[in-house]
Parts: sequence; structure tokens; C-alpha cells
Amino acid sequence: PFNDGLPNVIVKELEIHYDEGTISAATYGRGIWESPLNTLSSVSTNNLEKLDCTIYPNPANDKITISANTSGINVSIFTLTGQKVIEITSKTISVSSLAKGCYIVELESNGIIKREKLVIK
Repeated sequence: PFNDGLPNVIVKELEIHYDEGTISAATYGRGIWESPLNTLSSVSTNNLEKLDCTIYPNPANDKITISANTSGINVSIFTLTGQKVIEITSKTISVSSLAKGCYIVELESNGIIKREKLVIK
């Protein structure tokens, strides 16, 4: 659902609009593309503040670390087309197998979900 008409190009900017239920991708020279987030679960903005997580470094080369105010974090990494490429519970994650580009990192703990943009360079 995310690749409706989106050409195979590098995405320079990615924005997720939870309140509108859309994802926007800006490309270099190919315009801005928008798609609904209907395949991802809904997120309450009240819960976003309760899950205090940081992903670093971002952009990343070979690994990322997740700093969180809670234990038991489930981590999923998705391509922009919605394909899950990594699912793990570790706070240190190897991303060396991922192609360069933008990804969505979904962090879940105790039913609270937070999503962040991740750039692999």
C-alpha cells in the first residue's frame, strides 16, 4: 500500500502524520508522494510520551542502540513499503545487512507503541 506510484528512487525526507493517517515521502527530483497508514496499527498520541526511547546513532552504518526508560522493548524495522525486515528484543541491533535508505523503527513495550524514522547510510 505504501508504494502506490512511488518510483524506485532515494527518499530524502519522510514524514508520518499520525493524526491524518498518512505517510509522506519526498524524493529528489521526483516529487512528494503520500500514502495511507492503514496497514499499521493506530497510535494514541497520549501513549507516545510515556514510552521514552531514543535510537542512536541516526543516521547509522552498522548498528543502532536503543535507550529506553523501560525494559522489555520489542523492536521491528520496516521498509517504506511496509515489509518487516528485522524483529528483535535486543537494545543493540545490527543493521549492516540493510540497504542504504530510510526505514521505520517500531518500538513496543507494554502495549505502548512508538515509531521513529531511521536512516541507513
